[in-house]
Amino acid sequence: MLKIFFILAFSQISWCSKFQSSKIPQCHVGDTNCIKEITNLVLSQFYGGEPNVALSQLDPLKIQRMGIKQGGNSPVNIDLTFENVELHGLKNFVCYSVKGFGEDPRGQYEMKLRGPYFILKGPYNIKGQILVLPIQGRGVSNFTLLNPELHVIWTGKTKKKNGKTHLYTDDLKMTFKITRMQAYFGNLFGGNPALGEGTNRFLNENWQDIFNEIKESIFDAFSLIIQTHLNNMWAHHNYLQMFKQL
Repeated sequence: MLKIFFILAFSQISWCSKFQSSKIPQCHVGDTNCIKEITNLVLSQFYGGEPNVALSQLDPLKIQRMGIKQGGNSPVNIDLTFENVELHGLKNFVCYSVKGFGEDPRGQYEMKLRGPYFILKGPYNIKGQILVLPIQGRGVSNFTLLNPELHVIWTGKTKKKNGKTHLYTDDLKMTFKITRMQAYFGNLFGGNPALGEGTNRFLNENWQDIFNEIKESIFDAFSLIIQTHLNNMWAHHNYLQMFKQL
């Protein structure tokens, strides 16, 4: 996915020295109900960003590069790259479960969210074969996932920098369930209208079989984006200073 996300949103808004000038409240360490509520507040009201606490824009979320590769013995064998795309939909998500964020940053974390859709829009490049159909093209795409239910887990670890403790992770994993996948790839086969329309129709008619084959690659792509952005951000902040002090 990502600059991301509900997790990034919560983490970015938790700078003690900045909250006096922000409308976003803080939580006490370990107060997962509060963290859940603040995550939902950020997603619904501050998705455009909050300069006072250096909260980046969440919706649309700008993604510089995202790759999905599927090979081996799979009937879907593709190399699909999205570049400079936007992910729409996070502002409509609701967080309904949070675990972790205790006084000791080490240990297991979990967040669950659901929303009506994810829409990934922007340039793409694809080549390969999907089921029995060869596919190749470069253009603009619209890749939609309906009713996604997100499950994000990671192991919290720590690094010391200038005497301060920073949270990081190296095993974040995001998975999700959907009710439908819809895809449109413009300019397939060099802009051939008959081949392009037929291929897009085939993709949408067989979305379930295709998604089942490529979902692990999609999960891995989103997970890497989230993990990278979280670690980059966490590296600048002492863990306990991200929370309200007693």
